Amino acid sequence: MTNNNTEAEQMVQTLSAEEILEKLRAANLLTTGSAPAPAAACLKPASCVVGALENADCDGVLAELALQSPDGIAAGFAAAVKVTGAKEALAALPESCADAQSALQKAAERIQLPLTVVLQNSVNARAHLHDVLLPLPTLAAIADVLSGQQPAAVIFTDGHLCAVPFGTPLRSAFPAVNARAVCINHTFYPAEVLDKPLAPDFPLGSGVIRPLRNDQCIAAEALAELQILRKKSCGKCTFCREGLFQLSAIFEDLTQARGKAADLDLAAELGEAMNHSVLCSLGRIAAAPACSALTAFRPEVEAHLRKKVCPSGACKAFLKLYIDPTLCQGNGDCMDVCPADCIEGKDGFISMIDEFDCTKCGKCVEACPEGAVKYASGHMPPLPERLTRVGRFRKR
Repeated sequence: MTNNNTEAEQMVQTLSAEEILEKLRAANLLTTGSAPAPAAACLKPASCVVGALENADCDGVLAELALQSPDGIAAGFAAAVKVTGAKEALAALPESCADAQSALQKAAERIQLPLTVVLQNSVNARAHLHDVLLPLPTLAAIADVLSGQQPAAVIFTDGHLCAVPFGTPLRSAFPAVNARAVCINHTFYPAEVLDKPLAPDFPLGSGVIRPLRNDQCIAAEALAELQILRKKSCGKCTFCREGLFQLSAIFEDLTQARGKAADLDLAAELGEAMNHSVLCSLGRIAAAPACSALTAFRPEVEAHLRKKVCPSGACKAFLKLYIDPTLCQGNGDCMDVCPADCIEGKDGFISMIDEFDCTKCGKCVEACPEGAVKYASGHMPPLPERLTRVGRFRKR
């Protein structure tokens, strides 16, 4: 799939529509993306075949296939057109892929395929309700099957696309050193998922695997994923639009220490409801960040609510800022950068932070040359109760 397939177009010309379907069934080829399904079953009669990245794909790296294997994708389009009886084909590439647009258009012209290639970041599913929509990697996979190659998954690793044979652990191509979890297709998994043989029906989505370290918070990362999806959502489907808004608000409250007892159950209910009445892949995957965080990492998410602590130490709302009296030299750099004006001090005296007014922005941490401004979780160490000269503080 990641190499240009120039053999498939001849096979498409010589095979009948039924023979193409038989080859796809024999290979058990599934569509790629967030919801794998039998490719042969997706090729129903239609007037147009549309190939694009899924709307849920917020990374766009799979569009490189149109540059790496334009002949393969064009052959996949030709096969789909023959099977469906379509009169035309449409390829939608991200707006940043002008080079791929030209390469794919030329490949289509070589085989006289009626293909229109446009640059747009998402596909209006409502406008193509009666057309056949296929992910671009699926079209490349169809070409591979027709030319006798084994189906494989495509992931993005080390700055390039890489084909991973099914049955091979993902870790063989993506080591993910020191990762405790990974985010794949907006869904969070324990890192052990990388050690399992890759199944054809595993939803790889955009092909990007994002590792999470111990100092990265699942709740905060889920919020970030929800915000990415919310930004890309067209907002036309009510369940997608309102569900993303509500889930983002719930997880923002969790990470800002404002969570309420009923939030987690509400998030689960919203996630289940959002699977209905949506038209595109983005809507179908929209609740995945929240639902997977609650399913696979519930104790960590619950700690934000019930224990008022962020286990990874990443959510600053659960931390307290203080100035270490043994390190502070009283130069006032922290006072100068504090936007809330909540640091008291003067030249030669140990500075003190007013915890009530502190917004935990962290600017004082960056400004202190001695590294005296620190974060604390839980109990605070002994601190001066009033302004004290540098070097005069004694613990009681």
